[in-house]
Amino acid sequence: MNTCLLSELTGKEKMKNASLLSYFTVYSDNDGNVELLPADNHAAAYPLVFNSRQNSVTRGEINFFNKPLITNYYKRCPIEMSRVEWKLKSIQQSKCLVINLLDNCYGHSLLKMFNLQPLFSEYSGEFDLMVIVHKSIAAFLPSEKMHLCIVSVPFYDLENCYELDVILDEVRKNYSDYDVAFLNTYFNYPERNILIEFFNLTSNQAGKPPSRSIIFYYRKDPKRSWGLSKQRKRIIKFFKLLRSYFDESIPLIVIGEKDDKLFPPFILDQRCEKFDDPMEFKYNDLLTECLFVTGVHGSHLIMPSLLARQVFHLVPVHKWRNVSEDAVNFSDGIVSSYLRNIHLSGSFSLLFYSAKKAAEKCTGLYLASLEKEFKLKSEEYCKHGMGQTEYLTKNNPFFNVKKAIKLKNKKEKQALRLLKVIRRLV
Repeated sequence: MNTCLLSELTGKEKMKNASLLSYFTVYSDNDGNVELLPADNHAAAYPLVFNSRQNSVTRGEINFFNKPLITNYYKRCPIEMSRVEWKLKSIQQSKCLVINLLDNCYGHSLLKMFNLQPLFSEYSGEFDLMVIVHKSIAAFLPSEKMHLCIVSVPFYDLENCYELDVILDEVRKNYSDYDVAFLNTYFNYPERNILIEFFNLTSNQAGKPPSRSIIFYYRKDPKRSWGLSKQRKRIIKFFKLLRSYFDESIPLIVIGEKDDKLFPPFILDQRCEKFDDPMEFKYNDLLTECLFVTGVHGSHLIMPSLLARQVFHLVPVHKWRNVSEDAVNFSDGIVSSYLRNIHLSGSFSLLFYSAKKAAEKCTGLYLASLEKEFKLKSEEYCKHGMGQTEYLTKNNPFFNVKKAIKLKNKKEKQALRLLKVIRRLV
């Protein structure tokens, strides 16, 4: 679905009489029926109507998404004003578009945030934008283009259905009309650079030289780790194997959540104990210039999927159905989009996905991305009078292109030999 207004899906009357409860938009009638309105693609996918007097579901079914609504609806309370910060700009239009980026998950809030660019492009000529945003991502928003209502509540706590009437009251007080934006976490964006340029995602240090690196994004939660207790050893071996293909000018960096695990000096440990705005901008600067990022599938890889040249998502078996979700979705060609975000599937908790296998796949697929870039622009490179291998070797002196090609050829020959043996046996 492209950009859309909630009133177009529900009708003006329902939208105008709707309430915002944290990240849910609901309509209730005089008979006690409460309807979850489709203000985002999750609410549209999992419709729900329940009767608050009889405590019964009359449409839809309870699931992971709407369970917090029906569980906490009866305990809802107004949000404390001490948790709300306003950043209001001058009023330009007579109508206002309310855009609620809140969610119980950082990743979902971030994916909702990217909707602001197409929404601004489509509606800013008719509406001023009032954006309800979690404090952790507020610094990324261009406050000069929209009103901000910044909410300081832990993500998990937003399941408690905070009444946000105070925000709608502010809108009604200053505008003759308003609407609510439909948000899509799978929005199909046309161009990567347009999205990057709209937001404040990096520190924008003028004259800063590019800093190429290879990054592993670390999560300390065992359920989100690479091989449970084996994660540290896996990362060390992974980087050691990569070092044989990338020279010393390319730093090997681990970012993410800090714990008591230590890394040897050849790995630059940039993990943090707290994610604040300066740290987020520091990470985004690193992501913008790096060769590629590797990490276990999760919302921490959403920003790399936008900023980094290439991301390798290690996907445990219980997350296979979520493949491609924790990435920003672009409508560019299949070659470019596939090589930008590659999902490497493994076993439970990636317990048996070895560092050797990961390093060889990342090296081979990094090489493939360079080769495809050459082929996609080969008409330009023909002017240099060089073939692909010669050109890649000259323009990537930090990467042992010929050794990587040798690895690729070796793996292909091994696979073909094994295939011949199997064909003889069957």
